[in-house]
Amino acid sequence: MEFALLGPLTVAHEGDDLTPRAEMVRKALALLLVRANRLVPTELLVEELWDATPPRLARKTVQTYMYQLRQLLGPGADARLRTQAGGYLLEVEPGLIDAHEFQDEAARGRAALAQGDPGAASELLAQALRRWRGAALEGLTLGPVLAGFAARLDELWLGATEQRIDAELRLGHHRELLPELRELLLTHPTNEPLCADLMLAAYRADERELALAAYGALRRAVAESAGLEPSSRLRELQLQILNEDPALDWRPHAPCVTRRLVQPAAPLHAAARKHTAAPPVARCAHRPRALHAGRGSS
Repeated sequence: MEFALLGPLTVAHEGDDLTPRAEMVRKALALLLVRANRLVPTELLVEELWDATPPRLARKTVQTYMYQLRQLLGPGADARLRTQAGGYLLEVEPGLIDAHEFQDEAARGRAALAQGDPGAASELLAQALRRWRGAALEGLTLGPVLAGFAARLDELWLGATEQRIDAELRLGHHRELLPELRELLLTHPTNEPLCADLMLAAYRADERELALAAYGALRRAVAESAGLEPSSRLRELQLQILNEDPALDWRPHAPCVTRRLVQPAAPLHAAARKHTAAPPVARCAHRPRALHAGRGSS
């Protein structure tokens, strides 16, 4: 049985869709999956499901939801979804939750990039990003725990996207990256690493005017949102482009000068897994909800 959180919550087994139809049951399952292999206190389930206005028989209703989930899990459900003192624990084997697999693959991609292997990094990060089918837990009304989990996943998506772009810049895919970078900056108008990548990619693709226009757009956005100027790092890149600095010319597999690598995030889970290499790089078509709403160099 496989559980998907990177988009609408789904449960699948041997090709069959077993996703609960009732939203409250889906929310209870989502919380158990976010806390997989850990005790989830009944009080936390009540808070997540009803916030500050739980019904009088909230604990009894939670028991009903657990019964429905055991029906969903089928044979052996009592051993997988266990009632323990004060709450419930859902046991999930490694490799069955897409959010965990995404983070593992993204971490391997970051490591490959740090070790100077942009080809492997690009493939691993693209493989991780292909797991996304929309906003994390899309379609659910999220309580405090699930909202925090979804927001963190959104940030991890953006970080993995930035790092994949970094890897592809090192591989010389400058012109191919321009449409994606322009679209990303429409939803992240003050994101300096993305702006630096667009400036560099445009400059190397002989689109100097586009590179300078990207800087101007970010400068206006930063001024309007915070009354600030772009960082010295980005201002220096603008001057390098104006002066056609040879240091910006592409050289195979040289370290990126427009970006600092994001430090690895703390794991969403503790299980270690084995993975296979990804197929050739493909663009990620799905983005977190916040992105839809408008929320380096070699």
